[in-house]
Amino acid sequence: MSSPSKIFISYRRSDSAAYAGRLADSLVNRYGRECVFFDINAIEPGVELAGAILTAVQACEIMLVIIGRDWLMDWTNDGVSRLLDPNDFIRIQIIAAVKSKTKLIPVLVAGATMPDSDSLPTELKELAYRNAFELSNHRWSEDLEHLYRVLESYGNLKPQDSNTGLWSRLANILREGPGPVASKPPPLSYQTPEPPDSLITEIPEPPASPLIFVSHADKDRALVETVVEKLEAGGLNCWVSYRDIPAGEPSWAGFIVGAIAKAKLMVIVVTPNAVTSKQVLREVTVADSENIAFLPFLLEKTTLPNEFKYFFSTGQQLNVGDAAPSEALDRLTAAVRKRLVIKRDQ
Repeated sequence: MSSPSKIFISYRRSDSAAYAGRLADSLVNRYGRECVFFDINAIEPGVELAGAILTAVQACEIMLVIIGRDWLMDWTNDGVSRLLDPNDFIRIQIIAAVKSKTKLIPVLVAGATMPDSDSLPTELKELAYRNAFELSNHRWSEDLEHLYRVLESYGNLKPQDSNTGLWSRLANILREGPGPVASKPPPLSYQTPEPPDSLITEIPEPPASPLIFVSHADKDRALVETVVEKLEAGGLNCWVSYRDIPAGEPSWAGFIVGAIAKAKLMVIVVTPNAVTSKQVLREVTVADSENIAFLPFLLEKTTLPNEFKYFFSTGQQLNVGDAAPSEALDRLTAAVRKRLVIKRDQ
């Protein structure tokens, strides 16, 4: 049996120490202390720090890079970003992870956004191309469960058993039997007959609901979470980038193109943020080239740039205007259902 994967937690103390500590405690509780490298607890006093960190990075399969709002803007006394300092520990950690092909997963906390490649030193640009994972205070438990699934899909990680002794005893009983008993009941004198082959049938899997690609601006995530929750509560199958692209995945653009190609309908959450988003425009362009139907969902008055007017000039737009949120979402669900029925019948 292979040894469990190890997780290295990289963080800047001036930026995200509280989040990193809270996350480390959660990971240790789930996977055990031997699977988590968190510098405060993992390095003995008196040990040379840089060497210990490099050794630990090389021994780990996954690095979680905790990024808070000030991660990029931590300056030296000379007014220079610490990431430009060759001796900066965060820089050393990430470069070592890239060289050792450690799985890099940026983890955004405290409302931070992912730094773009132009803001990073050349040696760290690899980080900007990794899909980020967001941990937020108001949905910490849900985000943490999602992160567990991501980590367990990448590495040889399994939750540790809090009832090891109990499970070991149960395994022995199943393997060896319960042992001698005072009085053993007589064996049963009948056997349950096997059903005839003609009565054994396989229950077919229900058909999968058609895939709906939800295009949106990153700044509208909180709004889009509500939209997706409403659609999926109605039995509709949604694909949304912040949830369905594996965290740390370097080829996130390929995931998006692949999901669009499989979709039966693209719902575009149209807001002022969306119509200025290059990513949303790219997704709409790809959907048009794949002949995927659009359903623009306009939640507020939004002036469409010419690029979006071109794509939205034909077909239905759902403009809910001043409708109450619950009514707007009900109308969206009904419109999506109608479009999918029409699409299947064509």
